[in-house]
Amino acid sequence: MRTPAAILIAASLATLPILPVHAVLPRPTAPAPAPATDERAAEILRRAAEHLAGMNAYTFTFRAGRTTSAEGLFSEYYSEYAAAIDRRTGRRALIFQSGMPSVSRVSNGEQMTTYLPTPSIYTLDEPAQDSDEFLDVGPLTFAEYLVAAMQTPGLRTAVSDDPVALTEPLLEHAAYAGIEEVNGRRAHRVTVTLDDQTIDIWVAADGDPVLLQTQVPLPSDDDDGFWKDYKIVGWTRFADWKREDAIPADRFAFTPPADAARVDDLDRGFMAAMGMDWDDDDWEEEEDPAVDLVGNPAPTFTLELLDGGTFDLAELIKQEKVIVLDFWATWCPPCRAGLPILAEVTSAYDPEKVAFYAINLREAGPTIEKFLQTTKLDLKVPLDTDGKVAEMYGVTGIPQTVLIGKDGSVQALHVGLLPNLRDRLKEEIDALLEGKPLAGTDHE
Repeated sequence: MRTPAAILIAASLATLPILPVHAVLPRPTAPAPAPATDERAAEILRRAAEHLAGMNAYTFTFRAGRTTSAEGLFSEYYSEYAAAIDRRTGRRALIFQSGMPSVSRVSNGEQMTTYLPTPSIYTLDEPAQDSDEFLDVGPLTFAEYLVAAMQTPGLRTAVSDDPVALTEPLLEHAAYAGIEEVNGRRAHRVTVTLDDQTIDIWVAADGDPVLLQTQVPLPSDDDDGFWKDYKIVGWTRFADWKREDAIPADRFAFTPPADAARVDDLDRGFMAAMGMDWDDDDWEEEEDPAVDLVGNPAPTFTLELLDGGTFDLAELIKQEKVIVLDFWATWCPPCRAGLPILAEVTSAYDPEKVAFYAINLREAGPTIEKFLQTTKLDLKVPLDTDGKVAEMYGVTGIPQTVLIGKDGSVQALHVGLLPNLRDRLKEEIDALLEGKPLAGTDHE
């Protein structure tokens, strides 16, 4: 049987496209014809690659992120990593530190561990034989967004066994774009134009010519023009480069948490942990259960609140308020973009008349608390730890925002981040406060 958690992540990605980042500084297969080589740009890239190749053992940190913008809405998120590379022993480590939950991978010469913090699963494989194998996570479907950091711009060069060979094909397509500041450092900006992609690369202008940042525009699947000025940019920011004489073995020691489950396949393990049966052929064909909610009494439930206490929807409905519920998770970029708007709009109303609750799906308290502290959001957060309430509300993609009228009926339901969220939400709340029904109109 289909559960709402079954396609929670796949659907959420569809609401605000987040496409896999193609590896920056790749080996281009069909580069576009280029004018005469810009020698200054080529020399900058060449020196950066040679410097990297000259380090047999080194460590660095990086942030892999994406910036999405459309119609005045802005969302930026990233995952922070610590990396260690020892070419002499073939040991490699990319360990997630903070930010958006993402993959960790460590190959210590004896085995390779790949760990997904959400939903806490890992695989054990033979050690990677080279840098390409280390970054190859294979084709994934439902767990794809969690391993996107492995293909983040510039990382393939940063961990490459032969960065000079990897960079060489790009030199004739490079153009110098001037001096800019990146993370407080002066940097040369070089733009590489290939057949189907433009890559911006920043290399330190002072001291060692280390890689500081790479950036690439990402395609959008908003083919129908629903969003205006829609842009996605993938980027990687590098720091703390350090040449090492020898890297301690414990830098390549990684033990998954005690509650993590070992799986043979990341996709199957991910889907099983999220409540989906890989072999169920019928789930894609079932109707959306949320459709039947609009115009009917809101399903009532009781959940624990993040900051203590209990949220009882039935009791709240008795107070004849307009109620806004938003199903969300910290790993969901559209959710992160929409929550501040929901909080801003609803807080402008009398709390005796309008109530907003952000229902978190399946995440641990510390993860949610850290997100709220970072974003400085003050939210009432009921904890749907097992996804049962999401199932009651037919959640198949997040964010899902539900508006409940003063009579306790579901009056509107929106899946995804609306391009006009602020105005639309205010319009709907005003109508409900005036006793005007939304169900049966285009607000569904």
